[in-house]
Amino acid sequence: MLIREQRPSPARALVDAADANTALMSGLFTNTSTVPIEVFALDGAVTGGRAAVRALAELAPANFTDVLVDVSALSIGVFFPLVRFLDELVRSGGHRTNLHLTITVNPEVERSIEANYSDAVVAPHGYQGRLELDSNTEAIRLWMPHIALGKRAVLERIFRRVDPHDVCPILPFPAADPRRPEELMDHYSAELENSWEVHARNVIYADESNPLDVYRTVLRIDRTRRRIFQEVGGSQLVLSPVGAKPLAVGTMLAAIEQDFPVRYVEAVEFVPRDGLLSIDRSQSSRLHHLWLAGEAYAAQVVAPSVGRGGPEASPRIEPAAAERR
Repeated sequence: MLIREQRPSPARALVDAADANTALMSGLFTNTSTVPIEVFALDGAVTGGRAAVRALAELAPANFTDVLVDVSALSIGVFFPLVRFLDELVRSGGHRTNLHLTITVNPEVERSIEANYSDAVVAPHGYQGRLELDSNTEAIRLWMPHIALGKRAVLERIFRRVDPHDVCPILPFPAADPRRPEELMDHYSAELENSWEVHARNVIYADESNPLDVYRTVLRIDRTRRRIFQEVGGSQLVLSPVGAKPLAVGTMLAAIEQDFPVRYVEAVEFVPRDGLLSIDRSQSSRLHHLWLAGEAYAAQVVAPSVGRGGPEASPRIEPAAAERR
């Protein structure tokens, strides 16, 4: 199944590139179907995630030994709901269908694409969490946003919406560019020191190319905070994956694990740098493979509720052993 995201008034170059990719991918498989997904409804609401899930609703995992989701070219609003839907479908069935996730990583390409964003702060479908429940109003909110260049307005919009008690920004390190953390700290110095009031010890560094690094870090921080704040209203983490795609994947795994709320702003359009689409970057890209569910986690298949919500719950999955590069 080839998922093709559609946004209002796309650039001609992007449409042509999508046509070429569709033709190439269709030729690689015996049977393919292309599913167009409208990311925005006519009224501007973000509906891509719901539409993608509906397209997969009739999938019967028991009919397959393996289901593989490649998220390299999918946006957060689409692949977050897709992966969660498939994960729950596989685990709730009690069978051994293997669920895989792949992603091709090229930081240079990601930094060469600019985006224009909508005005609304939203949650990907299925990632509302407990943030806005009345029973959670006293919880101490910790906002954990990814930091990336060109996202100042987006991050400020999310910050005002979440209204956190504390902020732990996530910076990419190690990174393809070793000076990236210093550049980001300088770029966001006003926010870190004034608006967000971030102490130096609250800055989190996560491997830009390894989704499992940020995944483990988020879960470790959550377990610690649950013990500390359990007598004063509890703890609530809010995640905002607006940086590199591998960090977003790690954030997604943690959000699925403990039902963390995710808040982000959807892109209305993408603007690639001149000439970017005509350059073959396959040699400089890295493919990551994560085995999320199935035979490798036999003990967890029979207990799909493990790790969902309790303050002492341990992680339901540990995909570290299944990552392939």
